[in-house]
Amino acid sequence: ISKDDENFKKALIIFDIRGFNALKEKMGIKFAETVISDIAGKLSHTFDRSDVISRISESRFAVFTKSAISKSMVIMKTNETMDILKSEYRNNDVICSIQSCAGISRYPKDGENFGILYQKAETAFISAIEKGNGKYTIYEEIERQMD
Repeated sequence: ISKDDENFKKALIIFDIRGFNALKEKMGIKFAETVISDIAGKLSHTFDRSDVISRISESRFAVFTKSAISKSMVIMKTNETMDILKSEYRNNDVICSIQSCAGISRYPKDGENFGILYQKAETAFISAIEKGNGKYTIYEEIERQMD
């Protein structure tokens, strides 16, 4: 993470595709990989070219966005992305639905290096899963609960 432009706040968002394992089991690995490609395309179209998008596990993606100007902007972008990712996939007579959950950490508020931001986004993500599908958590909300 570069401190090249202090005017730009950054955020790390972890998205997990809920329902992906059921889709893979019902529709097969080859179809599931097609779904992952579709999801990657949706993420690429949702975020800026300067943002970094990475698949970090079978059903998880991380997005490091350099244009997280405000907390409300990060929330808006996260909600928009989760709406876009919410999909129904059909393969012959089999239909599977997927949704997502997200955990968010923000630079420099939550940390000044990638390792710390990732750890805090992961903590927020686990909290989001506990809330249920289609939910997100921002790390600072967890931090406030601990105080």
